[in-house]
Amino acid sequence: MDFGLAAVVTEAMAKVTSVRGTPFYMAPEQILGEEISALSDQYALGCTLYHMVTGRPPFVEGDVLYHHIHTAPVSPRERNPRIPVWLDAILLRTMLKDRTRRFPSVGVLLQEVDRCLAGARGNGPLSGTVTP
Repeated sequence: MDFGLAAVVTEAMAKVTSVRGTPFYMAPEQILGEEISALSDQYALGCTLYHMVTGRPPFVEGDVLYHHIHTAPVSPRERNPRIPVWLDAILLRTMLKDRTRRFPSVGVLLQEVDRCLAGARGNGPLSGTVTP
């Protein structure tokens, strides 16, 4: 797994024009050589979970790096209709191109998953959309 790989790039390496990571799971900001953070890892996690529930990464054809920067992924539910609406929304939010629109932290992401799971079990509110 690549999680955290971008965070360990030294300052000297950051000045070199190169991209490091696995193309199928790289965040747009990582590809562009911009500042990377836990939000970049959140994007990679979203791509990994997308692969797990659909059987393939979000982008596999053509210029994969281009797609990570410019193309919205196909809804996971379109590839696997058994995926709950709430999980579809969570996965798509983790893979937003604009990192400021992703979950502010993995903790908040997990709270949203807990909220949705509680609703699915009948123990709390459940909505078809993810809380902003």
